[in-house]
Amino acid sequence: MAAGLSPQNGATGLSKTTSIRMEFCSMTGLELNYFRILRPDGEIFTDVTLDSGEAWATLTPNTPLSDGVTYSVEADGRINDGGTIKAIAVGTWAFTIAQPSTDFLYNEDFEGTGYTIPHVLTAQQCVSNFGWAYATNANSGNVSLVNDPSGGGRGTVFKIDFYEGNWGLNKTVSGYTPRNTGFQGAIWGHAGKDELYFSYDMFVPNDFQYNFSMKNTRIQGGQFQSTNNPANYGKYCECGMGWWGNNPGSNIFRILGGCGIQSPVDGDLSVYQYYSTRFQDNDNTGIPYVRGQWNRCEMYVKQNTPYTSANGEYEFWLNGTSIISNNTRQWRNGVNQTMQWDLVSLVFYEGGGPCSAAPANQSLYLDNLIISDNKIT
Repeated sequence: MAAGLSPQNGATGLSKTTSIRMEFCSMTGLELNYFRILRPDGEIFTDVTLDSGEAWATLTPNTPLSDGVTYSVEADGRINDGGTIKAIAVGTWAFTIAQPSTDFLYNEDFEGTGYTIPHVLTAQQCVSNFGWAYATNANSGNVSLVNDPSGGGRGTVFKIDFYEGNWGLNKTVSGYTPRNTGFQGAIWGHAGKDELYFSYDMFVPNDFQYNFSMKNTRIQGGQFQSTNNPANYGKYCECGMGWWGNNPGSNIFRILGGCGIQSPVDGDLSVYQYYSTRFQDNDNTGIPYVRGQWNRCEMYVKQNTPYTSANGEYEFWLNGTSIISNNTRQWRNGVNQTMQWDLVSLVFYEGGGPCSAAPANQSLYLDNLIISDNKIT
């Protein structure tokens, strides 16, 4: 039987390029009669790819999926496990593609730039091409426009490079060549909003090695302050996503003595917050990004109203499934009573110190950046 399905049954708000995959404990003895996707008016043509190394069967539609449509998936076959025949049964499996919205504050799919691909980008090109507020780390071959690494036909995507032994802006573990790594830049910065929604697609290669911790993206409000000074609480708020990871076999972890990690995790999505009474809270969801596919990442934040109430909100989704939410956060208080969300940033900077240094030369890829003042459904 199938050990895992992606996207999960009932997932909504998905990208039209969502990967449709069925996981097995082993491909040994697998006899797959059919694996197909249906829309309400009938089956659509697809290709099926089997990956014995990862034990995944991937379903690729030959035509793009449609906005707002609910699709169902069917599979039939069996696994001969040492003479024991086990039927493949997925039960009810359906998901819904997002309905496009017209109330975008920002929408970028990295097409139409006019460059020959691949093309290394400077910080200024990021600002001028994509309308970003600023970019601070895009000059040493760190970022570029490239073709979709998944082979799924997305066209041009945004590539971020990381260099072994480095984190942040030219910060290096002893013995490694210093190089700026990752990327920092505000992609949207305007008049504040009480609510903001930010989503993007991220491709994680199969051989990607996670470091101890890294921020990916964040939404900010107010004037940035020192995060370890209680006198500044209430002047600034921030909510973002990243990961906790562990790679005890890497040279970095051996050099640094393991970084004090007690229990290995592998790219589990984490959420952090700075708010009016505390810097900072971290929540590890225990749910990993999926290697070898595009992951749809979404985040939503809402200020508390009135400022005296702890009724502010945040919610995060991964591949269409809500994984963490909170409606008791006091983002603002009497120190900054009218503070709003006014900045959305990419912060793939391996930030946090030597234990956050990249364990290998490697890359991540982004596509379909969307910002709105309400959740895009």
